[in-house]
Amino acid sequence: MITGATSVYGIIGNPVSHSLSPVFQNRAYDYLGLDAVYVPFLVQPDGLVGALEGLSRLGVKGVNVTVPFKELVVPLLHELTEMARQMGAVNTIQFNGDHWVGTNTDGDGFWNAMMDLGVSSEATCGIVGSGGSARAIAMGYASRGGKKLRMLNRTLEKAHRLKRDIQLWYPLLDCEVASIGDVGVLQGCDLVVNTTSVGLGGGSQGLMDMGWVNHGQMVGELTYGAPSEWLEAAKARGGVPFNGRGMLLHQGILSIEFWTGKRVPMGVCEEALRGIF
Repeated sequence: MITGATSVYGIIGNPVSHSLSPVFQNRAYDYLGLDAVYVPFLVQPDGLVGALEGLSRLGVKGVNVTVPFKELVVPLLHELTEMARQMGAVNTIQFNGDHWVGTNTDGDGFWNAMMDLGVSSEATCGIVGSGGSARAIAMGYASRGGKKLRMLNRTLEKAHRLKRDIQLWYPLLDCEVASIGDVGVLQGCDLVVNTTSVGLGGGSQGLMDMGWVNHGQMVGELTYGAPSEWLEAAKARGGVPFNGRGMLLHQGILSIEFWTGKRVPMGVCEEALRGIF
């Protein structure tokens, strides 16, 4: 039952109606016995400042942040955690009156999901792409003591910029960048994740030659719908596929902990999504 004492959390983005976060977040609050509710808020591209001010004044306790606002919110916040500063992006905001604190749980969410699959940050990691998701995974990897990172991108200079940013924080990281055609650098990776949209949604797997895939190699992507042609091609060559389901749940669990100080079991959130995907 929602009352005047119910704590309100949510997610801001555009679009946001497709988000599955409300499904498992609300189940988590029920499990924890919290008088709280989690709802999606559609924010227009030019309405971010007003939306944050309105949410804060209405007493909303915190929100997750999704596209296109993860980087745009950064200069509007009063405090950032170290991980948020490293990533230059925020996916979780806590409203403490007029003091807004931002963090980023995407990187740790991904690596917690990998730990569930038996992959540690000691593994050699390959990342295809160099956007926000690639940055989150790379920073999360380095922050956990990862040693060897390989990044491929169509625009080589963008990958080099990401490498420079990472090594400002983690100068000892062995980080190699290559163009999308130089797939040989992925052969020695224990784990490879595609953070781009190429090959997704039934599109062409023509992102790259898939001959680098080794039997038993972890190969994945960050979407959580039907497997893409990229993932199917990797599986056909003996790769072990994974999608973004685990990352979605783990980043949400970490957001709840950031807001409430309470930890919800992964199984509770998994059960909430059973039958959805």
